[in-house]
Amino acid sequence: MEVHMICRFYFDLADGHTAIQDEEGVEADNYDQALRQASAEIDAMHVRGEMAGIAPYWQLVIRDENGTILSSIPLS
Repeated sequence: MEVHMICRFYFDLADGHTAIQDEEGVEADNYDQALRQASAEIDAMHVRGEMAGIAPYWQLVIRDENGTILSSIPLS
């Protein structure tokens, strides 16, 4: 019997001075799925105009349920 583990990933916003932590997170099967979700959300935010005026140094920081930073994606 195969056990399927769901992981929780958090998408924080950071600019080097300010950090806005994601307290809720999202569930994903693995890091690649979480990365796809994050990229899709960034694209959707651009389409909705929510990224207008965002300074180029803001990043989406992906961390796992242990708080380990897995990657950062520039929002610009």
